[in-house]
Amino acid sequence: GRGVTCLTYCKDPKDGKSYLLAGLGSGQLGLLMINPDDGTLQLERMTAFNGAITSISNGYDQKLKGEYDTFVGTNKGNQYLMNSRSLEWQLRLTAHYEPVHDICFPPANNDSEAKMASMLFATCSNNDIRVWLTAKKQEALRIQVPNLVCHCIAIPAGGSMIVSGWNDGKIRAFTPASGKLVYTLPDAHLGGVTALACFNNCGELMSGGLDGRVRRWTDGANDYDMTTTLPRLIGNVKEHSKKVSSLQITKSDEEVISARC
Repeated sequence: GRGVTCLTYCKDPKDGKSYLLAGLGSGQLGLLMINPDDGTLQLERMTAFNGAITSISNGYDQKLKGEYDTFVGTNKGNQYLMNSRSLEWQLRLTAHYEPVHDICFPPANNDSEAKMASMLFATCSNNDIRVWLTAKKQEALRIQVPNLVCHCIAIPAGGSMIVSGWNDGKIRAFTPASGKLVYTLPDAHLGGVTALACFNNCGELMSGGLDGRVRRWTDGANDYDMTTTLPRLIGNVKEHSKKVSSLQITKSDEEVISARC
């Protein structure tokens, strides 16, 4: 199954038996018992993980729950705890397996809001957005859009949604609790949306793109167009010759600062 990617030799301190743990590129992991007389190997059992096995570390740490004594890592950014004899496992940690393009915390306008805002944050990568719990250092939500790249994310005032910019030129908004799609703005920027910023005192949005344009959008609940609740383009400037890499809005919402690569 896509080759043997890693091997770990183990010796059980309880019965003294020696064995190998073999990880495969297909995500499977096998337990091979070693015959003490002639050294031959016999496959005893197998299990499977998400992603190709990249590392196996056996330590027999008795403090781990359920007699999990082995760490297993995969190329999908997942880390597992496993019992090296029964091959029973549980997911321990997750991470992006492609570059992290953006990170943001919910907005906060005062000290009490800042304390709540620091409890979680969002990150985006090539094909997904993830929400993390700061204290537990654990993933709370994963929003996946296959075969696309998420360049940027922002959270509007109130924290009711996560707004994201993608390489297909669309802006997509999701709910932070369930990950449900709220709306999609097609053709927001030619070539891809590369930067986002939300106003501090309203739900309006600024976006930047690979086309060098900076655009302003309504929050959808406005008097510009009563026939739709989708954000509507109300401003457009073209000063950059290359992609807009960052946008920042002043606290007064009176100015926006843009930068390019």
